[in-house]
Amino acid sequence: MSEYDGLVAGARKRKADNVPGPSGKKLRQQKLPSGPPCNAANANAVTQAAVNKAVANLVVGALLPLRIVEVPEFQELVLTLQPNRHVMCRSTLRAMLVSEAAAMKEKLVSLLKDQAYVATTTDCWSSYGRSYPRRDRTLQRKSAYLSLRRLQGRHTFDVLAAALDDVHEEFGIRRKVVRTTTDNGSNFVKAFEV
Repeated sequence: MSEYDGLVAGARKRKADNVPGPSGKKLRQQKLPSGPPCNAANANAVTQAAVNKAVANLVVGALLPLRIVEVPEFQELVLTLQPNRHVMCRSTLRAMLVSEAAAMKEKLVSLLKDQAYVATTTDCWSSYGRSYPRRDRTLQRKSAYLSLRRLQGRHTFDVLAAALDDVHEEFGIRRKVVRTTTDNGSNFVKAFEV
């Protein structure tokens, strides 16, 4: 126990020796300037474009419906946080998301041009009687959403193969795909065999 007490006392002494400032004076924490947390100057610091981008990021990130911007409680939230700004309408939000998606796709196509090889994953599912094949790509250890298409009719191997070929062509990766990961469904197996 005496050895432990000696070690603790030594640690306290070293800690006291490392405190900056003149010895004998007690150091004080600095005070922040006081004032109202939110005033008109602070509210104007955030632009309408920044509010719109934040709303769009929330809708995309949380998979919210576009109609969220029409909900009175949501509008009240935005106006409480930024009283000098307004909430964009649903059509403006939709146009903004479509524009962002097109820019992101263009950037991705440009990035894929510089790649020698691309590995992809694909899947297909039905929701409320509608079929959707999804195509993802894996590039430099990052996975990103690439394409979503609606399929009419049955999920036969030839329909899947044609949809995959269209995606490859659209993104300029037809000759670059070296591997595709998918489930073990017979329609996918046959699509890749044939």
